[in-house]
Amino acid sequence: MYMTADAVAECFDGVSKEMSRVLWSYVSDAEKAGTAHPRGGDGSDGTVEEPIITNGEYASDMAFIWVHLSDEQRAELILIAEKNRVDVVYE
Repeated sequence: MYMTADAVAECFDGVSKEMSRVLWSYVSDAEKAGTAHPRGGDGSDGTVEEPIITNGEYASDMAFIWVHLSDEQRAELILIAEKNRVDVVYE
């Protein structure tokens, strides 16, 4: 499942203020770098139909962010995902 950091921060129950801050910092960095692309559009206004996974230094998708999080942050996100009944792939 593709998910962006802002979607997790805004839509999931149980996200702490600190975790929200961490997730939004990745979104902010990606926006500044021009690598954040809103999903769900038709290509106009900078939106895309499919997620863009960038090889750049910044990205706002959770797959990119995951490897940069601490073990404690990952554990918190796993608990949040389980609470919100999201399938978690452990790697």
